[in-house]
Amino acid sequence: MKAPSIERVIFGLLFIALGVVFLGEHLDFWHVDWHFFKWYYILAGIGVYLLIFKNQWGSAAILLGIALVFALGDYGYSINYMIRTFWPVILIIIGINLLFLRSRRNRGNLVRNDELDINAILAGLKQEVESDDFKGGEINVVMGGVELNLEKSVIATSPAVIDVSCVMGGVKLRIPKDWKVTLKATPVLGGVEDKRGAVTESEKVLIIKGSLVMSGLEIY
Repeated sequence: MKAPSIERVIFGLLFIALGVVFLGEHLDFWHVDWHFFKWYYILAGIGVYLLIFKNQWGSAAILLGIALVFALGDYGYSINYMIRTFWPVILIIIGINLLFLRSRRNRGNLVRNDELDINAILAGLKQEVESDDFKGGEINVVMGGVELNLEKSVIATSPAVIDVSCVMGGVKLRIPKDWKVTLKATPVLGGVEDKRGAVTESEKVLIIKGSLVMSGLEIY
């Protein structure tokens, strides 16, 4: 039997520990003071997970940043002041991203490219991709949406791999009917759905990996 990954081991031990804590408290073996727990600990934990195991720096930075703002608020710092201080910086970062990343690509609806490099931040992007040797690429979405039509693309060498990083957004992929999809994406408070129904065996394989935080991925 294949050994479980380190991610499965950590999450497995975490659920076992939580189960023991809740069961012991219910049976009056001990009492846990839950006042120490804050909701933003969950965001911080997800951010650390994405950073260490998925190498998703953008998604991790956003979640850790939100957690840090509320943590500092609990220690007496003004949340309103921090938001007023940092939101212009966020706008500057988004502007730089739009200028130097989005300008490198074809802005039209039809794009001829063998490898994706898509960033949608507070925006929507709809494209049709044509390729004779589609290899995959990266899709990064933050509070936005991406809709890609890959029906005019061909996988010459399997597998093609798409790495998706999506935070509070959505991704829709329309792919050829003869492609086999292997889903390795990790949804956190989100979902992944393949709406194509049954697909026959094929040598053309598309692997979709990455993370979806409060986001959705749909395949047509």
